[in-house]
Amino acid sequence: MRLDQMRVMATVMLCFFFVSVTVVPSRSAFVCENYIDCQPLLGFKKGIISDPDGHLRAWNEANPFCNWTGITCHQRLQNRVVALQLDDMRLQGSLSPFLSNLSLLNKLSLHTNSFYGEIPSSFGELSELVHLNLSENKFRGNIPASLQGCRSLEFLDLSNNNLSGVIPEELGLMKNLTYLALVENRLMGSIPSFLSNLTELTRLELSFNYFRGKIPPEVGALKKLEILYFHVNYLEGSIPSALSNCTALREISLIDNRLSGEIPLEMGSKLQNLQRVYLSINNLSGKIPVTLSNLSQLILLDLSSNKLEGEVPAELGMLKNLENLYLHSNDLVSGSDNSSLGFLTALTNCSHLQKLHLGSCLFAGKLPDSLGHLSKELYYFNLLNNLIKGKIPESIGNLSGLVTLELWYNFLEGNLPSTFGKLGQLQRLNLGKNRLYGEIPDEIGKMANLGLLNLSDNLISGSIPPSLCDSPPLRYLYLSYNRLSGNIPTELTQCSLLLLLDLSHNRLQGRVPSQIGLLSNLALSLNLSNNNLDGQIPETIGKLVQLEAIDLSKNNFSGVVPSSIGGCISLEYLNFSSNMLQGPLPESLKQITYLKSLDLSYNQFNGTIPAWIGVMKVITTLNLSYNRLSGEVLKTGRFGNFSSSSFMGNVGLCGGSSQMGLHPCDVQHKKHKINKKALFVVLVVILGSFFLLVAIVIRLFFLTALTNCSRLKKLHLASCLFAGKLPDSFGDMSKELYYLNIRDNSIKGRIPESIGNLSGLVDIDLWYNFFDGQLPAALGKLESLQRLSLGKNRLRGEIPDDMGKMTNLGLLDLNTNFLTGSVPSSLCNLPQFRYLYLSHNRLSGDFPIELTQCSLLMLLDLSYNRFRGFLPPQIGSFSNLALSLNLSNNNFEGRIPETIGKLVSLESIDLSKNNFSGVIPSSIGSCIALLYLNFSNNMLRGPIPESMKRITDLEVLDLNRNQLNGTIPSWIGHNRMLRSLNVSYNRLSGQVPNNGNFSLFNRSSFVGNVGLCGGSSKMGLPSCEI
Repeated sequence: MRLDQMRVMATVMLCFFFVSVTVVPSRSAFVCENYIDCQPLLGFKKGIISDPDGHLRAWNEANPFCNWTGITCHQRLQNRVVALQLDDMRLQGSLSPFLSNLSLLNKLSLHTNSFYGEIPSSFGELSELVHLNLSENKFRGNIPASLQGCRSLEFLDLSNNNLSGVIPEELGLMKNLTYLALVENRLMGSIPSFLSNLTELTRLELSFNYFRGKIPPEVGALKKLEILYFHVNYLEGSIPSALSNCTALREISLIDNRLSGEIPLEMGSKLQNLQRVYLSINNLSGKIPVTLSNLSQLILLDLSSNKLEGEVPAELGMLKNLENLYLHSNDLVSGSDNSSLGFLTALTNCSHLQKLHLGSCLFAGKLPDSLGHLSKELYYFNLLNNLIKGKIPESIGNLSGLVTLELWYNFLEGNLPSTFGKLGQLQRLNLGKNRLYGEIPDEIGKMANLGLLNLSDNLISGSIPPSLCDSPPLRYLYLSYNRLSGNIPTELTQCSLLLLLDLSHNRLQGRVPSQIGLLSNLALSLNLSNNNLDGQIPETIGKLVQLEAIDLSKNNFSGVVPSSIGGCISLEYLNFSSNMLQGPLPESLKQITYLKSLDLSYNQFNGTIPAWIGVMKVITTLNLSYNRLSGEVLKTGRFGNFSSSSFMGNVGLCGGSSQMGLHPCDVQHKKHKINKKALFVVLVVILGSFFLLVAIVIRLFFLTALTNCSRLKKLHLASCLFAGKLPDSFGDMSKELYYLNIRDNSIKGRIPESIGNLSGLVDIDLWYNFFDGQLPAALGKLESLQRLSLGKNRLRGEIPDDMGKMTNLGLLDLNTNFLTGSVPSSLCNLPQFRYLYLSHNRLSGDFPIELTQCSLLMLLDLSYNRFRGFLPPQIGSFSNLALSLNLSNNNFEGRIPETIGKLVSLESIDLSKNNFSGVIPSSIGSCIALLYLNFSNNMLRGPIPESMKRITDLEVLDLNRNQLNGTIPSWIGHNRMLRSLNVSYNRLSGQVPNNGNFSLFNRSSFVGNVGLCGGSSKMGLPSCEI
């Protein structure tokens, strides 16, 4: 018994020994020095200076390193690191060379961060490395030649950095590479022929660099190559026929180079696997090879913006899988006599065709009836700027999938086909600048998704059909330069989403409907000029608070200008000239603080020219000529900028500066006038002081008294001298109150929480006061609110999440305050959200990506804040953004995303004064509605994109203070609308063209580009050497 006990005790002691040896140490702290791969990882962490999301917070000796974020250890060899993957984690810092001590590492992926400095040459010691991805960072310097030591490397991506120099020859020794991407760096020199040694390559991407010279024919040795991207470089010469030896090729992109010569016939006969061919924006010439019809797998063919000539081969109709065909901007003709568009009939065999762009060629002849037999999947059809004549075939109504139809600038004639009404998906119909006649068919109103209708510059007659507004989404209506007659139909004011209305240069008569004020979304332009309209300008015009331009010139309007015009606070351009308007210049115009151009000439205005015109900060054009104005014209302020043409034809005017050409005012009369004026000023000061004292004493107590007005619906107290604070009883006012306007006063203090009790409010305007404190969360209770304007105050704190509960909110203006924090994601919950003004605050963080879910947003202004980080590709989701995208004066960085080209309706983009880098995306040319583009004061490089020439309505282009290089393209001179150009302080070189619009520009447009020469004398550039 005792012996058994002794055996048991011995067993217990033995177990205790093993436990003490094995278990107890495991309870002690993890010691990094005991593991070969731990110290290099901690060294890597020391190089990180910013980890805003705390991804590396657990990288410490309290946790085994195999459990650290981004670390993968070997399954059999414990505590040996085989993968380090920290993609898209907003890390910032430099790379530790000691990472090369991770001798078993086979994957290193750090893409989409902010690592900087040089790529350590010691990385060449990672002999087991298979996958290396350092793309989307800020690395500089040369590509380390030592990478050849990574003998197992198969995947190498160094794209989107600031790497420079040439591709090192040693790279040609990395025989296992299957994927090589060096996109968007500053690499130069020629594309090296030694790349042909990389026989395992399936993908080769060298786009967006500075490579010059010819494409080496040796690339044809890459038999396994499937993807070849050389676009946006300076490559020249012809496309080598040897490329046809790359029989595995599926995609080839040579866009935006300087390639010339003909398209090799072999490309169509040997590359049977090709699915996408991009050869646009080069100098390719000759005919389109018939052999391309052999590419049975082809999905996309882009030969646009070259110098191709001749006919389009009918054989292209054999491409059964073709979805996208771009042949625009060439010298292509139709048929041997340029009168037959037979190739369109051949394309009816392409049953999957979705996009067909044939614009800006030399196509003539008539559209065939077979047009209606094109693919049912066709949603984009563009034949603009050609020589096509004849009628639009009725069969076009069979193309039921069409979303965009562009036939602008041709010689089409005849009536508009009623079958347009069958195009229920159509969003954009552009038939301007043709010879169409007859009446607008009622069936146009059946296009339930139509957003843009352009029938301008035709011979259309009859009245405007009331049915046009049966299309609810209609936003742009261009009917100018026709022969339309009759009244403006009242039904037109039911187009509630209309942003632009142009009925100018017609024969319209009668009065402007008083319901014009219902067009509350009208933001871009109201142009009724050059008609026979009469009567008074309706008071309701003052409700167009978003409108930027009004032109009622050359009509027969009479009476006084309504004082309500001052309510159009967004106006930049106002033209009432050549009418029969009378009375004094309305004082309310001074409320339009952004007015740049005011033309009231050729009317019967009387009285004096008010002094407030001189203090309008942005006015540049003033025309008051040929009226009955009298009295002294001042010299101060903006008056000093105007000449005699602004005032001529007013015989009673005197004084002003010498350039105005007015006679001096009578001294005695002036003295008498001053005495009377002085007496008047004294009286005003006395009375003003009295009423100001009363206002201070009562401190808005009358608002409490108004709580007894139980049926009060509208309260407008704007532009007075009210001071003090809003009383807490403010929220006890009438439940029927839907309009509240106290803008432009001197009210201070907090906005009371009780405002949330006014549940019927639709419009709140507290703009331009001295409100401070935080935004009350109670605003979220105002579910009926459509418009909230709190700009130009002193509000602080963050934007409350409760804002996202105002489900009917269409406009939110919080500009020019002291707001901080980020933009709340809850704002994307607002289904009616269209206008967001958050400029001139202290907001920070990344771009609020949730906003891209606001599908109806038409204007987004985040300028003058402290936002940072990259602009997300989802920016292209703003498909309805039509007025303005303003992200200027922030700290955004990285590339401008290619998806910006999806903003096809946008009129203004301002990304100036940020830290954007890389090249300007060629997709910017798809923003065809742009009027204003400002990318100045960034770090953009590369050439001015050729694709910009497609933006034919561009008025202002500002690219100054970047690192752009190359020559100034000649197409700028052909842009008929361009009136302001600034490419100063870049690295541009070569001769400045002297054609077209270049005559409008002076030295300030080009200064700071030491390599420029030529141009006109006023540009002040040296002459070019012969």
